[in-house]
Amino acid sequence: MVGTTNGAAIDFAEFRQAWRVLLLAIAGVMISINAALLYGFGVLVIPLQTQFGWDRPALQAAISFLFGGAVIGLQLVGWLNLRYGIKRVTVVSLLTMALGYLATTQIGGSVWTLYAAFFLLPIVGMGALAVTWTQLLAL
Repeated sequence: MVGTTNGAAIDFAEFRQAWRVLLLAIAGVMISINAALLYGFGVLVIPLQTQFGWDRPALQAAISFLFGGAVIGLQLVGWLNLRYGIKRVTVVSLLTMALGYLATTQIGGSVWTLYAAFFLLPIVGMGALAVTWTQLLAL
């Protein structure tokens, strides 16, 4: 026990045992598909607009498809983590997420290809969604 808060002792034993899991969870949330695409999308709007001629409202609608795919991915990943294990599901998801990002570089023509990519990425990368890292911390 170290330190006190409002007269109660603070016990850091659990933190000392699992600080690596906490760091892994933080890194996982940072690379999760929702965080990466949501917070990184703003810098892509003008290049996408210039390259493909899509207007900004049409581009911003991609975020709705991102969260639509996340709703499905979040429902599936909890069940898959319990059935097959967090490690296996996460590794497969990270590989498929990388392939999904690679496939996204081939979009073009219709803005619907962007919508499809944003919808599918959180599904193929579901093991890297925040629910996995939350489940890991809870364990």
